[in-house]
Amino acid sequence: TAVVYRANNVIYSLTEDDQGRIWAASCGGLMQLNPETGTIRYYYERAYEEPLNKLYAIIKLRHADSLLVGTDDGVRFFCLRTMQWMPDSVHWKTESVLNGLASIRAIRYFMEDANGTVWVGTEGRGLARINYINKELETIEPVNQIARSVKHVVRRVRDLLLATNNGLLIYDDLTNKVKRQVYIRGAEASNVCNAIQLDQQGYIWISSNRGLYKLDEAFRVDQEYNTGNGLTFSEFNPTSTLADPEGRLYFGGMEGITVFYPQQLRSTTYSPAPVVTGILINSQELERNLHPNLLHNIRLNHKQNFLTIRFAVPNYSREANCMFSYRLKGLDDNWSEPSENAEAVFTSLPPGPYQFELRSANSDGVWSEEIKQLGIEIQLPWWRHRGLHVAVVLVLAGLISFAVRHRINKIRQEAILRSQMAELEIKGLHTQMNPHFIFNALNSIKEMIWKDDKRNASRYLSKFAMLIRTSLEHSRQPFISIQQCIDHLEQYLEMEKLRFDDFTYRIETEEEILSGDVSIAPMLVQPLVENAIWHGLRNKQQDRQLVVRFFRKGEFIICEVDDNGVGIRQTMLNRKEQKQVHKSVGLENIRERLAVLNEKYQMNCSLFIADKSELGTYQDSGTLAILALSV
Repeated sequence: TAVVYRANNVIYSLTEDDQGRIWAASCGGLMQLNPETGTIRYYYERAYEEPLNKLYAIIKLRHADSLLVGTDDGVRFFCLRTMQWMPDSVHWKTESVLNGLASIRAIRYFMEDANGTVWVGTEGRGLARINYINKELETIEPVNQIARSVKHVVRRVRDLLLATNNGLLIYDDLTNKVKRQVYIRGAEASNVCNAIQLDQQGYIWISSNRGLYKLDEAFRVDQEYNTGNGLTFSEFNPTSTLADPEGRLYFGGMEGITVFYPQQLRSTTYSPAPVVTGILINSQELERNLHPNLLHNIRLNHKQNFLTIRFAVPNYSREANCMFSYRLKGLDDNWSEPSENAEAVFTSLPPGPYQFELRSANSDGVWSEEIKQLGIEIQLPWWRHRGLHVAVVLVLAGLISFAVRHRINKIRQEAILRSQMAELEIKGLHTQMNPHFIFNALNSIKEMIWKDDKRNASRYLSKFAMLIRTSLEHSRQPFISIQQCIDHLEQYLEMEKLRFDDFTYRIETEEEILSGDVSIAPMLVQPLVENAIWHGLRNKQQDRQLVVRFFRKGEFIICEVDDNGVGIRQTMLNRKEQKQVHKSVGLENIRERLAVLNEKYQMNCSLFIADKSELGTYQDSGTLAILALSV
């Protein structure tokens, strides 16, 4: 009972040297006990202004004749050969190690491996390791990122088990990784672990400030022990544990030492069914003549949707450790996390049928076979009844049906009107094409009369009359066949040959589209041919050639008008130099008609005109017009 510097001799850690002397880290400093003489001696640190007082951890190093001592200020070495404290600068040769050593403070536990690695557990600084043989020091960051207080370290095969302020950590020092974090009381509760011990059956025992926990090899909590099922106290001290050769486990706590044989502990297999002790509706007790536990069903209105159900277990000997789990089927079919809380609260329950189910576990974790059930029905408000809904739906359906029929009739009338307008627009464009063609034809006749070419003028006029008749017939039809279009072109081209001495043409057509049921809009191709002759071939002196091709490409009929004239680019330049302002009425009419066809018949017709010099695949000059018509 020695007292040093007004400090009692509270002992935190013990170790034994090779001579059998007991060394203690105590509140009064480093203490030596000689078992043979029973004498006690203290060794003080004289290198500081204040004598080294509180010591928390101590260990006899396996590969050195020294003690490693842990304090709030860091680690110290005590030489057993000279019985003196060793300065840090003597043992640690490098400045980097000295600086790292200064950062390790509030030391609480040492554990040495066979290779000379000492694992250091601290309060607030996490885990570190010191190799005094290789003069190496390292802080274990993967551990320190999870827990800042490491209270106990135990080697289990290749892993280290760490008791920390944030649960049990399984650390692999070969890969420097935390393999797993185990919460002994759930992630939201206090998970302070103070000491770790392994029993002979392979179970892992954890002491805490809430009792003892038994974990299986998969680190699942198998059983919890506290004052509710056998312990006289539940708060245990850090690192205070021991296992003797006979298999007994020792755990030191605030009120003494707990000693037991793990294999002799027996669980209570009987677990009574839970009972309902109270039902609150909107924070008011449910008024019934029967006890709440005798009720099988309750029926509530839509405003009574705030429920509190209280329950208990008729296990009067060890009721403190009883656990409950419940679910409300219809709201959530999953069981709640086991808890000691003896009530279930449900807020803002929507109308509908529910089934409340409750189960309980005794102090040894054995769940009851019987499940307490209670039927709950919350009625719909009057405005949500099915009959009212059906009536409202029928009324709305009638109104919607009337509105839809009225809208459909209106849309049909508008569609008929648009169709009629489109027909009139197409016919109007047809009539616009004829004056444009007639103007060009009359110019040709006038030119022949000037040249006094009466014979050709007469022939031209005859062919012109036949062409006018065919054009009028086509203008009355929305669509004509490919053969009709070719015949119309033949009449026009034969007429134009009378005007040019050196002019040849060729019409190429696939047999498939001639024999098939294929039709196109009239007066689309002839204006393109006329445009090629008057603006392309007319300005060329000789070898005037025109090719018209009809072929199918996918869902389109393609008409190509290919001439070897001067080209559309040169024509535009000539007009610009001569300051002529001319608007191509024929091409404009074609584009307008294509737009109307696309809108009315949901077609995808298009017109492309380019100078052959820009296409790259043609050697001669001229213009290529491509008309794509939907089939």
